[in-house]
Amino acid sequence: MPIAHILTLLVLMVGVASVTSVAAADAATAAAAAGPYTGMPCDGKPIAIPGTMLATHYDVAPGAADGIAFHYGSPAKAGGGRPGADAIGIGAIDGSHRMTAGGACDGGGYYLGWTQSGEWVRFTVEVAAAGVYQVGGRFAAGGTKTRISVASSTGGSTSFEVPTTAGFLPGVEVYHVWGDHPALGEITLAAGVQVITVTIDRADGLNVYRLTFLLGEPQQAEPRTARFPTNAPPALPPGTHRAEQSAKPNQFRIGSVRPRRFRLFLKRLRKW
Repeated sequence: MPIAHILTLLVLMVGVASVTSVAAADAATAAAAAGPYTGMPCDGKPIAIPGTMLATHYDVAPGAADGIAFHYGSPAKAGGGRPGADAIGIGAIDGSHRMTAGGACDGGGYYLGWTQSGEWVRFTVEVAAAGVYQVGGRFAAGGTKTRISVASSTGGSTSFEVPTTAGFLPGVEVYHVWGDHPALGEITLAAGVQVITVTIDRADGLNVYRLTFLLGEPQQAEPRTARFPTNAPPALPPGTHRAEQSAKPNQFRIGSVRPRRFRLFLKRLRKW
C-alpha cells in the first residue's frame, strides 16, 4: 500500500478516536446530570433565597469531577475561596477593582472569572416562599453581548443580557469594572430546597461576583379614577344649592337660586 494511503488512513483513525472520545465525555456529562444529584452545598447548607448567591460558592462535586456541580472547558485558571480542588476560573477582588461610579468594589473575596460560553455552575438553595423573583447581581462585562441563563430544578427559568461595564472608567482594566443590577430577569421558584444552574450562554468578557434573588412585590390593582358624564352639572358657588327635576316630563325644576329670592318666591305663592 502506498505510504500516502497509509498516512491518510492513520489520520482518519485518529480523527474517529477523537470524536469518539468527545462523544463519550459528553455522554458522561449528560448521564451525570440525569442521575441523582450528588453535589453538596459549598458552605455546608443551602443558600437562602431571597438573598445573595456568591458566584464562587457553587456546590462541591465528589472528587472535583466536572459535569456535576460545574462545567468548565479547560484547566482551572486560578483558585481560592473554595473548600475543594474543583476551582475553575476564580480571581480575587483587590484594590484595582472599581465600581462603574468610580468607588471601590466593596465586599472583597473572589469572583468567577475567565468565563467561557457554555460554562455552568450549580447551587443548592432553599427558597423561603414560592413566587416570582427578580434576578440580578454584580457583574463586570467587557463586551456587549453577554448573556446568562438561570434555571431551577423545580422548573422555573430565565435568561437575560448583562449590561456592559466598558467605557465607564477608561483608566481601569475593563474586566475589573463592576456594575450592580438588581433586576435583569424574572424566575418563578417553588418553595423548598432545590438546585439552581447558572449558565454562561455568551461570555464576551464576563466576570461574575454574585447573583441576587429578590421576591417581587405582589401586583397592585390599578387605581380607579372617578369618572363623571360629560353633561354633569358644574359646581355651584358657595352659599347656593341646587334642586333638580327627575326624568318625568313637565315636572317643576328649580335650578340654582339664592335663598333670599327663594323665600320671596314662596311668600308670593301663599298670597295666590
